[in-house]
Amino acid sequence: MSEQGILIAGGYGVVGQRIAAALASDYPVIVAGRHLEQAKATAAAIGHGVRGRELDVTVEASIAAALQGVAAVMSCIDQPRTRPVARRH
Repeated sequence: MSEQGILIAGGYGVVGQRIAAALASDYPVIVAGRHLEQAKATAAAIGHGVRGRELDVTVEASIAAALQGVAAVMSCIDQPRTRPVARRH
């Protein structure tokens, strides 16, 4: 998929999953979180071409990698250190 996506940080949590599912039929969505397999499983369950991606907001390289091909970021994580994702994008 060449379109830039909407990355949902914390996308496999309760709130993130609901948002991803609501957006998935109309937008390219990327479900992201610290556990890649969980992100991929959630993406597959949602369908509509949703992709899973690893993102650990405490690791700078993880943030940079997760933001590749991303047009917008929605943060659904409950961590005190979320600002680096928003700042970089």
